[in-house]
Amino acid sequence: MPFVQNAKITLHGTATGATLAMTGALEAGNKLLANTGLISMHGEGRSRWSRLRAVAEKGDTSALVEPFLDWKAGDRVYLAPTAMQF
Repeated sequence: MPFVQNAKITLHGTATGATLAMTGALEAGNKLLANTGLISMHGEGRSRWSRLRAVAEKGDTSALVEPFLDWKAGDRVYLAPTAMQF
């Protein structure tokens, strides 16, 4: 089940505190989350994929896509090029 609330992770200590040396070649620092197994984090599912419903030309400031997408302010949109002709 997705975790849909906000999560807050707090790392305690000071920036000048002792550091953790994991091996002679790997120093982890003094503020870290370490995992030696599997971490699986899931948030709210989103429907972001769509297809254009009309041609979008270079310089256009809008594009016609499928309805009922859950795009939110701040999402980035990428229009992938294609050479397909219909």
